[in-house]
Amino acid sequence: FTQTHFFPYSNACHVYHFINESKSWEEARNFCSINYTDLATVENMDDTEMLIEVGAGAGAWIGLYNRTEVNRVWLWSLPGLEFDESDVNWKNKEPNDEGGVENCVYIDNSKMWHDGGCEAKRCFICYNNDTWGWSDGSNSSFRKWSRDDPFLSKGYLHDNRSCVKVGPKGTFIRDHCDQTRPFICYDDIFILVNENKTFEEALYHCRRHYGDLAWFIDQPHLKSMARQRAKMADSEDVWVGLYYTCALESWIWVNGHYVDDMDVSWRHPGESECGVAGAMEKGGENQWVKRNSWERLNFICSRERDCT
Repeated sequence: FTQTHFFPYSNACHVYHFINESKSWEEARNFCSINYTDLATVENMDDTEMLIEVGAGAGAWIGLYNRTEVNRVWLWSLPGLEFDESDVNWKNKEPNDEGGVENCVYIDNSKMWHDGGCEAKRCFICYNNDTWGWSDGSNSSFRKWSRDDPFLSKGYLHDNRSCVKVGPKGTFIRDHCDQTRPFICYDDIFILVNENKTFEEALYHCRRHYGDLAWFIDQPHLKSMARQRAKMADSEDVWVGLYYTCALESWIWVNGHYVDDMDVSWRHPGESECGVAGAMEKGGENQWVKRNSWERLNFICSRERDCT
């Protein structure tokens, strides 16, 4: 079976796939090259953590190998990617060629690297380098490529056809961006405003230009949408339409609905005070933050809608 973990990297996306089949390093690399991009490349400790999460503890092959035709030089299997010796996390006394010539590398469940014979059968990890992205900057990994695309059968999706049209069955078909075609727009419920304003200024801005500060009552899917917007903020936290009223000693959404303080996961629990309002963490940790309403933060507006 295959386990998949999405990991953002630069402007593309690393998708690690743990392949629970025993293959030699060369067999594993061939498999990854045909079905994905290549064997997994590790560039920092964050990458290592991701490998552990997808099953690298099984002693899985990664894409590091040694060229035997020259002095010992470690290289990544993906051409053109430079290996940085400072990123090495060798186990003590490794590499050591303990079992003979060991020119390939695997990683154990303690995040340590070992050299190993390339002919040994091990599980392995592949990754995809997906350069496609959505015009709104969202991190959706959904793809539905058409089987009619001649390049798809070759595993190649990066020629000069850099835009996508929708086929008759809803599949994605690549096309040249300068082609003139009908198009489809969408209107998002939530809008992230990358300007720092106080809570009252943010409320005024949203009501003037959109509808209101973002609110969601027992609607996990809307909360998830807002959390995705918050991840693109320039401030540590992001205002939403939640505030505390001292007169009623309650938290209230800007549309008038009350919030049970006990049902909210606060980053810093404790009694609420006058003059505070609710914000959402940028990191998307699903926690609320009590901030002084005069603090200046990015904010999320919501368009007028009939749903409650």
